[in-house]
Parts: sequence; structure tokens; C-alpha cells
Amino acid sequence: MAVAAAPTAHAAETVRWGLAPDGQPLLTVTGDVPSVMQWWTCPPSEACRALIAPGTGSSAFRDIVQLAPGEAARGTFFEGTGYTSVGGSAGVALVEERSPMWMGRVGPRNHPRVTGSLRVGQRLRPVGALWSGGWADDGSTLALVACPASTRATCEYLVTAQNTVTGPGPRTLTRKHRGWLVYAVDHRTPADGPAPELEPGPASRPIASPVVAVSKPSGLVRSAK
Repeated sequence: MAVAAAPTAHAAETVRWGLAPDGQPLLTVTGDVPSVMQWWTCPPSEACRALIAPGTGSSAFRDIVQLAPGEAARGTFFEGTGYTSVGGSAGVALVEERSPMWMGRVGPRNHPRVTGSLRVGQRLRPVGALWSGGWADDGSTLALVACPASTRATCEYLVTAQNTVTGPGPRTLTRKHRGWLVYAVDHRTPADGPAPELEPGPASRPIASPVVAVSKPSGLVRSAK
């Protein structure tokens, strides 16, 4: 899969090594995008080979800012080089980067957990899942989602004392949450981002995916003692 960008002749800031929704690598150029990118995949114990731009038969990815190369073996590295375009061919190299090691398709090995007392006025914390695959330096973005028992009702994020949604810090249950269920959610996040942008307020009922781990429901939340 490739996404086109408007042509430009400025220098790229960086290459971002991300995660596609299916748990496979996602390669993105950020900042001012060069006119031509060339990508290489370097499997373990093999020579690097150029990736081919979809539908072109060429290794020159013109005005394309994002590439999902598909399944890659554990131990693979990727390299990206961006060029200006001079007379229809690659010109001056503007950016050259090498990825962290790819550890195979990412996925949770277990469920994240909700810890603490499920009573109004008490504090809860999310505990992340264990993961396999992905980039060697991936991390986690943690959240707690509270949902009414009815699956048709709207859920909401539980927030910290600083009114933030993400992180391992405690969240306090209020009277509103009596009779609700609570989920811990762990978003697998590449070291160079982007982290999911989660804001206080309504939330979708959590759904697990290769890059999102969801706990079993905890609750129902009881009244304060």
C-alpha cells in the first residue's frame, strides 16, 4: 500500500518506522518530502534488496510518503533514502536512515489488566500486556475505558489527576461509574511515534487488534463502602 503526496523538492526531516493496523511494518517519510524515495529490505543473512513501487516495476517511489511492505521475517532491517528529482532521475540524497530490527508481526501475548478496587471513590491503574514482534524499541500507550453494562451506551476514558488519558498513573472512579465495566487498553506504539491521540471524554468500546490489546472486562463497579 502506498500513499501519494504533493510533489516537493525540499529536504525530508526523517523516516518514521511505524506499525500498520495488521501488525506489519509501516514506513513513513515525515516533514518536507523528497520527490523520490528508494527503500530496501535487508532480511537476516541475506543481501539487501530494493522494494518495487506498486504498479511501476521501478524502485523509485515518486511523491509517495508512506509504504506498507507487508510481511517481513524476524531480524529484518529496512533502509530508506530520499532524493531530489533531477531530470526525471534521482539526484542529491537528502535523507538516509536505517530502521531498528524488525522482530516479526506484532501481537499481544496476553491481556492487559486493571488493578485496584472496583468501588466508587477508589483508584485504578492499567497494567500493560506482554508483546511479541514489532520493532525492537517499541513501547506501550496505556488507557482505562469505563463502559455502562449496556453495549448500546457510550463509554468514556478514565483520566488521571492531571486530566490525561494515557499513562500508568491512577484514575479515580466516581459515582457515575457505579454499575459500569472497566477495560485496560494497551496500544503498541513505535519509539518514534506517533502515539495514539486520546482525549478525555467519550470513547468507543475497546476492540482488540494486532496493535491494540484489551483486558477482559472488570466489574461491575460497586458503591463506596
